Amino acid sequence: MDSTCILYNSGMMNSSYCCSDILDIISKFILLLSDSHVRDRLKVGTGSAKNSDRRRDKGLLVEIAIMVAHTASDLSCWMVNCSSTQVLHFQDFVPCPISQSSFNVLMSMDWQSFGFKLKGGFMDDEGNAVLEWDNLTFARVDIAIHTYHGIVQEWQRSEPDKYVVRKALKLALHNLKANHAGEFISCHGKKILEYVPDLAQSIAGLISSSNDREFRDECAALLGLGSGQDVSEGAVRSCIGDRMARIIEMGDGKEKAEDGAPPYLFECEKLDEDSPLLDEEDGDDDMIFDF
Repeated sequence: MDSTCILYNSGMMNSSYCCSDILDIISKFILLLSDSHVRDRLKVGTGSAKNSDRRRDKGLLVEIAIMVAHTASDLSCWMVNCSSTQVLHFQDFVPCPISQSSFNVLMSMDWQSFGFKLKGGFMDDEGNAVLEWDNLTFARVDIAIHTYHGIVQEWQRSEPDKYVVRKALKLALHNLKANHAGEFISCHGKKILEYVPDLAQSIAGLISSSNDREFRDECAALLGLGSGQDVSEGAVRSCIGDRMARIIEMGDGKEKAEDGAPPYLFECEKLDEDSPLLDEEDGDDDMIFDF
């Protein structure tokens, strides 16, 4: 992130802020957005997770916020068309270097399921995490992580629990996708969508070219276009294409509901399944609470 684009006052970051104000903290820390209309145009996803049971990190709370600008017009002072993201990390409301375990979580996350292609990443000399994107379709992506240790002694502080960080990041990504339906389709889902126009055109052509009026009327009725009237091939094509796209978007990235069922509607490559940085994340889910 270009240093000229980051304007902040360390006095902003103090314990008077509640954890629920993390978005306001990020907005002021990164953007200093005085124009609320600019912020309203940003795509935002947030996630929180805490660890209440584990003795080593009892009371640990992790909050993650992701801000995405689709176009340059959605930005204020930000640098546009940036192919990398410097992840901002706060600990107890104070900016600080990111931990190695948190960086590993960022690198092993399945970004492709949310439309991001992670090219690589590194930690700079100041301990900041930088994520590099491949073929980024957004004007800019910013990520902030806030870890809050609650009431503990200074000597008890340790690296954030990787399971809690992973949980918070997943929740933030799912929240981003849920809040902006159809805008964060998985990379594989986008490939499938590319075939929709041609397939819709072929099906519409078959229906419209049929000499069987009853068949054409029945197809039109099934598509909700009504029957007993002439329906243009363009209307049929548009309706079929919209329905196919909606089904793809609804099924995109859905996880396996039960054993024996396909884990995803589309067989996509999961980046974090083969990553050497991936840590087991299910074994401690009972110790992690999201809200």
